Amino acid sequence: MTNDLKRNGVLAGTTSQLISRRDDGSEPTTVRIMKGLYDHGYEQGIRRGSPVAVKQDEENLVHHARASARENVAIPYDPDRHPEDAMRERLYRERNAEKEELLDHGRFAQARARDMNGRAAQVRFGDERPEPNVLLTNPATGILTAGFTPALHDFLPMEDEPTRWAISFIFAFMAGIFVTWSIMTCGPKGERTSASRGGLIAGFILAASTAVIRLGAARDAGDVIIGVGLTLLELGAIIALEFIARDHASAVQEWSRRKDISDEASATHGAAVDEVTRIKDRVKEIDEENAKHLAYVEDRNFRAAHAADLEESCARAVLDGYHAGVAEVAARLKGVRS
Repeated sequence: MTNDLKRNGVLAGTTSQLISRRDDGSEPTTVRIMKGLYDHGYEQGIRRGSPVAVKQDEENLVHHARASARENVAIPYDPDRHPEDAMRERLYRERNAEKEELLDHGRFAQARARDMNGRAAQVRFGDERPEPNVLLTNPATGILTAGFTPALHDFLPMEDEPTRWAISFIFAFMAGIFVTWSIMTCGPKGERTSASRGGLIAGFILAASTAVIRLGAARDAGDVIIGVGLTLLELGAIIALEFIARDHASAVQEWSRRKDISDEASATHGAAVDEVTRIKDRVKEIDEENAKHLAYVEDRNFRAAHAADLEESCARAVLDGYHAGVAEVAARLKGVRS
């Protein structure tokens, strides 16, 4: 009978297949066996179609259940005897070794993350790039405008005085802004640029040009003195702007240096945090895989140590299923007759 049941695919597989076969660990093998036998008995009871239990069916089902139990219990977990168990044991030990290495690396990554976080907090003193001090640059622009305006007034060949002064002021103001902000320009890291050097040179050229215009239009010594004084005032403003620009460039350089350090520390901190997260996820996976392995070993050894109990439980399970199927058939027949 057992051979017939095997040929019909009722019983499980061979002993080696039973060793290697395993589901996701969500349910012990013994529970799966008894559930399968119960379902098998129920199907046999339904298929028989009899409202009462047939003794021959019960004997065949019990014989099948005991054979299935013996096929699934007499295989104790032993890595020294079974190659499949040896492979499982080797993988289990490899996972534990990997876990220990990950935990050591994780402690180092956590310490590095804390260190980088503290370092980033220490060096960062503001996210905004330093801007020029308008309390210093605006007066310099005003001085240059005041110096350039009379020279342009004397240069323009216009008879309408209000228009002449207005145009002179507009061009002088634009020239003052151009010189001021060209000199104040610096690169992203605080380095001096061609624009800043060009602005300084342009400022000296404009001061020299207005000096020539004033001296050319001078009628007496008083005009010469005034012209020289305005020129010196313009030169003083330009030189002051150069020193202000250097201080501003130094501030930007310091800000950029500290920002680079902070950004590097933040990036390293982020990488360390990601590494810690990855390690925790992998350790969790290893723990879950090890838990499944230990449950598998415990289940295998339990089935090996309780063979007789499992046979009786399997026999009861298949008979319970068979009787449930017979009862279902009887209930159906009774409903039809009524």
